[in-house]
Amino acid sequence: MKTCTWIGNGEGCNHPTVKDRSYCEHHIWSVYQKGTHLSKRKKDIRTAMTVHFWEDLFNQAVEELEAEGWSFEAEVDRIIA
Repeated sequence: MKTCTWIGNGEGCNHPTVKDRSYCEHHIWSVYQKGTHLSKRKKDIRTAMTVHFWEDLFNQAVEELEAEGWSFEAEVDRIIA
């Protein structure tokens, strides 16, 4: 695209676009400003990836302990008793 795709207030924009973007220099920060829905979504994805990383590490540790003969259920029973 060579011209801005901004359609604010029902009016188009004919300014040239910023390199590798769909918007001109006047509108790009209106669309990609920090705190917008898109940046929140990226933060949510990073948070989910971090949680999955730690879950995987925890599950690997449990598997290693169980392979060595440790019983999670027996440990829970010991703590409850």
